[in-house]
Formats: sequence, structure tokens, C-alpha cells
Amino acid sequence: MSAPFIPISEADFIKKYMKENPERNEQEFRNALAAALEQFSTGEPCECGNEIWVLGSAATSPNCYQCITGNKSPSGDFELDEVLEHKKRRTGRHIDLMNPMEISGWFDDAGYELDPAETTPALCYMCVHHRTNNADLATSCALKRLDQVLRPVEFRCGDFRGY
Repeated sequence: MSAPFIPISEADFIKKYMKENPERNEQEFRNALAAALEQFSTGEPCECGNEIWVLGSAATSPNCYQCITGNKSPSGDFELDEVLEHKKRRTGRHIDLMNPMEISGWFDDAGYELDPAETTPALCYMCVHHRTNNADLATSCALKRLDQVLRPVEFRCGDFRGY
């Protein structure tokens, strides 16, 4: 049985990678990592059609785990914690595989449905707008949350109104 990816922060991985690969130019590696993260976030797949492995792609070329390593699933390798957090927010359903009559809700740029419970910060539950019947306000709130879903830093909302 293979182990899942080990979450690691971007800063910690860069430090680890540069220590193990001192011949690599750090700025070039940072640029490759940013490009791989962008490719993941926009849903651009590996040439085989699978989702890319961000850290492996930054170190080698933009491909999925299997194309880079030859293995079907990770064996305790690292992946960015923010990527793993983002994947956790997905329901597993892809828009291309859904009945068009059943499509509703929110999807990431890769086409995966996002779980509203996993994309709602605790701050939202303390806001008067969270239980609004105003459809425009509810949509605005949802878009603010989803806009920050890939980069899980401290959630900020200029429209927050506590009880």
C-alpha cells in the first residue's frame, strides 16, 4: 500500500530542494514552481490527461505523478500543502462527467465541483450576510470565498458584519 503525499509548505520545500540540489539556480526553480502551481490552478493537465504533480513538475517538467515517477500513486513524496488543501475541498465530481441537468454550485478552474462546507471559512458563519435571502449578496459572498480557496491564507472580507 502506498503512502499519500506528505504536505509541505512552499518555503520549506524550496529550502529542502535547494539543499539537495545546490547546482540548481534558486530563482529559476522558484519560477518553475510558480509556473507549475499556475498550471495546476488553471486545470491544465499532464499530456496523459491527469492532473499535474506540482512539486515534481517544478523539479522536472510539467507532468503528473505517474508520468514523472512511473508509479501510479505517491509513495510518501511531497506535495504543496496548499495544493492538497485545495484538493480536499473538492467533491470529486468533474463537470465534464456530470449530467448537464444536475450541474449547479461552484467549480474550480480544473472543472471539479467544490464542496461548500469545505470552502466556507469560520468567519462567514459569524456574519449577518451568511444567512441572507438576497441572491446577489449570497453570490458575492460565495465568489469572495472561492476567490481565496486555492491560496488558503487568512481569509479577508471587506463586507463582514458580525452579529
